Amino acid sequence: MNKPYILHYAPDNASLIIRIALEILGAPYEAVLVDRSVAAQQAPAYLSLNPLGMIPALETPDGVIFETGAILLWLADRHAGIFPVSDDAARGEGLKWLFFISNSLHAGLRQMFYPEKFIAAEHAAKLRDGIAQRSQSDFAQIEYLIVDPEMTLLGGATPTILDIYACTCLSQKNRAFAKRPSGASCGRPWPNALFESHLRQSPSRKCHLMFLSVFDMFKVGIGPSSSHTMGPMVAAARFLDELRASPFEFHGLRASLHGSLAFTGVGHATDRATVLGLAGFIPETFDSVKADAAMAEIVRTKTVTPEGFGALAFDPRNDLKFDFGPNLPGHANGMILMATDAQGDVTYQQTYYSIGGGFVMTEAELADGKDTDEGDPVPYPFKSAAEMLEMAKIANKSIAEMKRTNEIARGCTESLRSGTARIWQVMNDCINKGLTHDGILPGGLNVRRRAKGIHDALLAERGMNLNAPHTINDWMSVYAMAVNEENAAGGQVVTAPTNGAAGVVPATIRYYLDHVPGATESKVEEFLLTSAAIGGLVKFNASISGAEAGCQAEVGSAAAMASAGLCAVMGGTPEQVENAAEIALEHHLGMTCDPVKGLVQVPCIERNGLGAIKAVSAASLALRGDGQHLVPLDACIETMRQTGVDMSEKYKETSLGGLAVNIPNC
Repeated sequence: MNKPYILHYAPDNASLIIRIALEILGAPYEAVLVDRSVAAQQAPAYLSLNPLGMIPALETPDGVIFETGAILLWLADRHAGIFPVSDDAARGEGLKWLFFISNSLHAGLRQMFYPEKFIAAEHAAKLRDGIAQRSQSDFAQIEYLIVDPEMTLLGGATPTILDIYACTCLSQKNRAFAKRPSGASCGRPWPNALFESHLRQSPSRKCHLMFLSVFDMFKVGIGPSSSHTMGPMVAAARFLDELRASPFEFHGLRASLHGSLAFTGVGHATDRATVLGLAGFIPETFDSVKADAAMAEIVRTKTVTPEGFGALAFDPRNDLKFDFGPNLPGHANGMILMATDAQGDVTYQQTYYSIGGGFVMTEAELADGKDTDEGDPVPYPFKSAAEMLEMAKIANKSIAEMKRTNEIARGCTESLRSGTARIWQVMNDCINKGLTHDGILPGGLNVRRRAKGIHDALLAERGMNLNAPHTINDWMSVYAMAVNEENAAGGQVVTAPTNGAAGVVPATIRYYLDHVPGATESKVEEFLLTSAAIGGLVKFNASISGAEAGCQAEVGSAAAMASAGLCAVMGGTPEQVENAAEIALEHHLGMTCDPVKGLVQVPCIERNGLGAIKAVSAASLALRGDGQHLVPLDACIETMRQTGVDMSEKYKETSLGGLAVNIPNC
């Protein structure tokens, strides 16, 4: 064009949108202020341009264009590159969302900011509240589109008019909602650098992201405890890595266990796990035969020789302390690892917390909130069940489909199927081992393995047509008990979400495969992805640690995960899946963690069997409904968190109360 455009503007959102578009296009324009303080928009001169008196208006060679969406579309058609052209297959998709932003999102903002322009002043507040409720959903819809990998017209490397329009509206979200609305979504940072300063004003960009991989929730490890055995071993491995990166030379190691790690450390083999971890063992590749030999050598030589070091002085009897004093400040499962010089003085020290499920944090990481900040954004960053359901509805995806998309976004494309297959293989192998082993479990309680005997009896009764219907409960129980007997014996298990609750999820999957008509192993991945999504919500918003919230956080969480997975593979909607998880968790609320003699045996083994039964019952109840129910899963998770806070330390994996003090343990 020969002459510049003339933009009649005011210092408002709509004018800003057009100015950003003109700047991106590099189109010359003159800006003419329409002074609303003197009602210039109602003056004859302006009404001749826009008879509605609305701002902005853009003078072009084709005449005056007004209405924000219309101006953007006209500019896009005259200047290539910022919107699909008329014969582009993507144009219909672009037009759909352009008019949604214009007619719903932007219009809603105007009504919230200026309700008196649309209704009598005495009704303005009521209108604003009503519009605010709808606008929350509109904002969420746009935010979800931004992170949807299938949506190429929002959030790409090259700005489109949808980016410009949505970005500027999102920048007003904080102003529109004086208080951040409950359930507001959490999206990824906008990739277009031009818009970042606008988007940073949105509160949804300031919240933590919630992403736990299915391989974080389900980790192959060793028994008997994820928090008390795997966690300390992982912490020791991390400590060795820190020492390797240090410029100093070390001659010895020391360790102290605190809180629940001290009170139940012997029963959970925390001391043994710490020693072996300092010797270089890790849960993923743990070999019990090599570990036994290494342990004997460490006791004999009073040294450990991890890879990359010479012999480091370490006498398990003197250099590993159980501190029965107050807990360390960060978590009930605390430990301090130390390295010493040639004189025996501590020259390097690190505090670790085993926060449940094999997850380990340093003191600094925990203080920085890294237990709730899970790294780079993902396409479906739900951090509550409400957000999860809203995203599923908008995207028309199942919970497993959203979880799968998130995993792929984190670079897990090739390994997802093989990785979940391995998780199930280890789970199933653990069941089968437990069903073939008998004898007495280690630890001194003389607990007899029962899974093999029960399973043999169930097999013998098959085909006799004499079984009562409730016999199916025995099958669920025996699968779970088999896993937890293997765990108690120090065998290979999968955290689900913890070792103490490791039997519930695999037992429910095995029940599905062995006893549900039409079941197929191809759906196990869907089961695990759904379960991991629910487990992530519980961990992010409450806890999966018995030392932090009692057994409601372990077997209760496991039952919720298993129930959700079963409901999903049996055709449940996302709403029914959420309902199933809530039912299962609700009926574990208040459950204490009081292991006799600190061993993961009584009541843990049977409790997993009952957890599996509850999980199946909860899924069945949810499938009989339509997903509508009174108590939301989010409320149940929060109740569990509050109950854990209020629960006496005696009932949080310390063996200082409950069954642990009322049953003779020697």
